[in-house]
Amino acid sequence: MPQLAAHLSTLSGSRFYNLSLPGSPIEQYINFSLEIPTLTLHSPRILVWMLFAGNDLTEPITEPPMDLSVYKISGLESTLIQITNFQNQSRLRALLNNFYYSFVKPSSIELVFRKNVSGLEVLFFYPWQANSFLTEHEVVLHPNWPHVKHAISAVGTLAKAQQLKVLIAVAPTKEQIYLNSTRKEFGFGTAVCEVASKEAVDCVDLLPTFDQEAQRLLKQGQLLWWKDDTHWNERGTALAAKTIGEYLERGNPREFNENSP
Repeated sequence: MPQLAAHLSTLSGSRFYNLSLPGSPIEQYINFSLEIPTLTLHSPRILVWMLFAGNDLTEPITEPPMDLSVYKISGLESTLIQITNFQNQSRLRALLNNFYYSFVKPSSIELVFRKNVSGLEVLFFYPWQANSFLTEHEVVLHPNWPHVKHAISAVGTLAKAQQLKVLIAVAPTKEQIYLNSTRKEFGFGTAVCEVASKEAVDCVDLLPTFDQEAQRLLKQGQLLWWKDDTHWNERGTALAAKTIGEYLERGNPREFNENSP
């Protein structure tokens, strides 16, 4: 989320690197392990790890080999990744896609649906609704849950070794916020933060803050997500950065050192 990193940099006056990587929490940990030692970091050394309620529990799991050096990439591969990231974030590409799909029905159309939310026709994603509506009991019984726990523990160990402050921020789905008419309690954020606490890793679930602000903005006909997309809009990104920034300003998260538990 490069926009979130930019917001955090503006709010804190410090530079934030965007290390986001598609994949399971285990793969995200691998990315941290390879990238963090190569960065020039200044005090305070902070790692903000975003976990997403929509798919970070259900992503296919690949356990890493003992030697993480097999994941190192060449200079050419790095350049190709940068080009792909630029293409994915291109506004022109988004406009061309919108024009194309106004005539051509996408093959994944059965995965999305629209629903009226306070007079707004909003697009939602079926899989993320199913994944993020799990209770805490259902989350901990999921076959991937042990791997998520392992990744959290591994990031805690990495943070101690690299003398980092670390904060896990659990991002809610659009579906949790706008399709929760019964005000159901969801389990992923709760389960993640409970494991993080046991591992001496700080954690904040963004769902309550987003839920409260979303209800306020709906009265003004505004959303925290793009109406036809599954990502935060400018208001949502700014709210996430503000919430994380305020958490960091309160003296959290824990500062790891040799005497940390």
